[in-house]
Amino acid sequence: MPLSRLLKWQTFYLNYNYIMKTILTVFLIFAGLVQADDKLSGWKSYVNQNEINALTCDSAGTIWAATSGGMFMYQPDTDNRVSFTNLDGQAVVNLTAITVDDRGWIISGGAEGILQFYDSENQTWQLDYTLSDMAVRDLLIRNDSLWVAAGNGLALFLNNGSQYVFYDLFINFPVSVNEIRRVRLFAGRIWLATEKGLLSAPSDLSEFIINDPQNWRFFSNTQNLASTNLHDLYPFHDRLWIATAAGLSWADSAGSIHLYVKDNKAYTDLAGFGEELIAVRGYNWLTYQNAAGWQIGGTLQSIPQCACLRPAADIWFGLKGDGLLRAGSTFALQSDAPDFMSVRYVSMDQAGQIWASSGRPKTTPNLGYAVYNSQTWNSYNFTAGSWFALGNTDVIYPDRFGRVWLGSWGGGAMFADGQSLSFLNAYSTFGNMTVTGLEEVQTVTFDQNTPLYKGFFAPAIEAPADYIVVTDIKEGPEGNLWFSVYNPVGGDFLACAPYGVDGYLSFNPADWVYFGADGAAASASSLITCFEIDDFGRIWIGTYRNGLYMLDYKYTISDQSDDQLYRFDINDNLYDNDIRSIAADQDGIIWIGTAAGLNSWDGLNLYRHIGDANGLSGPLNSQLNQIFVDNFNNKWFATNGGVSILQNGNSPWDSTGWRGLTKENSGLIDNRVNSVFVDNRTRQVVIGTENGISVYTGNFAGYHENYKSVSAGPNPFRTGAANSAGFVVKNLKPDSEVLIVTINGGLVRRLNRVNGLVDGSQAIWDGRDEQGRAAASGIYLFVVYDQTGQAGQGKIALIRN
Repeated sequence: MPLSRLLKWQTFYLNYNYIMKTILTVFLIFAGLVQADDKLSGWKSYVNQNEINALTCDSAGTIWAATSGGMFMYQPDTDNRVSFTNLDGQAVVNLTAITVDDRGWIISGGAEGILQFYDSENQTWQLDYTLSDMAVRDLLIRNDSLWVAAGNGLALFLNNGSQYVFYDLFINFPVSVNEIRRVRLFAGRIWLATEKGLLSAPSDLSEFIINDPQNWRFFSNTQNLASTNLHDLYPFHDRLWIATAAGLSWADSAGSIHLYVKDNKAYTDLAGFGEELIAVRGYNWLTYQNAAGWQIGGTLQSIPQCACLRPAADIWFGLKGDGLLRAGSTFALQSDAPDFMSVRYVSMDQAGQIWASSGRPKTTPNLGYAVYNSQTWNSYNFTAGSWFALGNTDVIYPDRFGRVWLGSWGGGAMFADGQSLSFLNAYSTFGNMTVTGLEEVQTVTFDQNTPLYKGFFAPAIEAPADYIVVTDIKEGPEGNLWFSVYNPVGGDFLACAPYGVDGYLSFNPADWVYFGADGAAASASSLITCFEIDDFGRIWIGTYRNGLYMLDYKYTISDQSDDQLYRFDINDNLYDNDIRSIAADQDGIIWIGTAAGLNSWDGLNLYRHIGDANGLSGPLNSQLNQIFVDNFNNKWFATNGGVSILQNGNSPWDSTGWRGLTKENSGLIDNRVNSVFVDNRTRQVVIGTENGISVYTGNFAGYHENYKSVSAGPNPFRTGAANSAGFVVKNLKPDSEVLIVTINGGLVRRLNRVNGLVDGSQAIWDGRDEQGRAAASGIYLFVVYDQTGQAGQGKIALIRN
């Protein structure tokens, strides 16, 4: 029975005299419309906290969980849960270790090696980057000392009363190990669990130098370890229990190792409280008593990864992907999130729902896709036979008729119309779909009534006959729907299907046109990763390791006799032959994202655009995963170093035109960004990363078509006030300029992108004039305008402090 879910989760200056002539008229129109708006642009994070990697319990019985999507606390007695992500003080969210000290500080660490200290009483955070890039596996508090198992070393931090200060890193062991998995203190010694065996050294650092390999002892399976592959250590009474990949052993206070059981079963976690000790083994958990030894305590329906005990033998398990579970219960505490952390593709449909996929080129995670309806998430995956491959959902494309198309790596394509799913694949039998929602898991069985369209795509070469890879989906300028198919038998790697007058795609094979097997396209590589269709009758085709192709079909889709094919590779100035994304902007520029850098083509030349780690003069990273052009012709680049934006009307060689969003300067949850989608209707940017989804409602997403939605504030505006962010004018059109003028029309300050005072769709005035002098108290006007001649105005009541 599935576990039910209880909880989820270019500057243009208008003639100044012309502007001043319009002030009085515009003022009468706008003064009553522009209202103060103190609400700042914000971020949201959607992360999966159901993959629990470590648990701890504080003195009050509160459970603290380290997950792949951040940290959360849970109070079982009151059923109170509080989640912590990057928006709540954490620098990283992929956590693997957690503990609590005597003051109630919650200490966590993860794969990036950053230690995070949370004072739960004062709700403040401290961060330590000493161990950056050394994956933290375990944390141990003993008095004022913090021992950290990180990478292949052991670090020690000492508490000076206000913070933990790094003391030393010990890495000189008698054997070379890849990772320290656990650290424990027992019988006056330090004990380390590794993948090669057990290490032990004296814990008195005033007497012993433990960076000297001679002060360490090493134990292997020749010394009674059930396996050298160790998972956990736990001191209990006069024994140190050792959980291995093949059984249990224990060490006595004299340092001798004893074999308890070698049953070739993996014991993965140990936990205890008072007189109770438990062990996790597969789906089972075991209890230990001195008289009876180890006994089966129970069996769980999902794999536990960690455990903790509260007072009165209250046992809780952190599950692998299924949340937090109390022993004896069938209901798990889970977060409302997609069932996967790594997000490949994101999009939004006409109803404002967020869609996210888990698949990616040439890999098959088989975790399906998820949809957020503004309240809850639902995750969709497929089972039964070949339908399993449909779970490798990759590309997502909402068409103009309100349907959402999805392409997969192995399962063909499908589309959702709001009521049902229809499929384009080659399956001979029907399968099942699992829908995981807020409170339950449902199974949908497909049968002969399910719309299933066969014969439109060919399977991949050297793959099963029903293994179809659809890598990209787009509508062309003629209103047709195009699909790219990776390495198909027969060579037809592009398919073009027309929409009927009813808005539905034609499923008459005679209406479909294919490219690749015949004509000019036959000489192109069929390893298609992506494509774009420009407004000049050309298809730009990206391939895996074979460069870029331009197929000029001369606006004659059905006549391929006049087609011409051109190829670009690294010899033509491409950064790399591995093409990840292609997009055409509204100026006719083709943007090409490769695995090693960004290129563009202006109709004559192929250019390179050098990356900039600060995001000020180019993309943040050389690996371009996706390119998106929004309705205002801003270019958005998803890179392995964050999101880069090239603002509309700006040259890519103009540093003032670039903006970079990273987790260091924004609410982005992870810098490894796979995709970005801008919905100008809702003013939202949806960003898919390796650690979840970020949604940004901010100045670069907030452009408007006109000035009817302009808002400004605070009003009155008090200069010099504590925490003042200045007077902010929001919801501007692209390329807007703002003038601050006196009521008599005297120019006080000009705000524009060149001087840095217009940032995206908002302008900020600090209350000073062009010479940097503080403006006097009084009534001022702000005038907004752009190169088209549209203008708007409002007033400012300024109080000079």
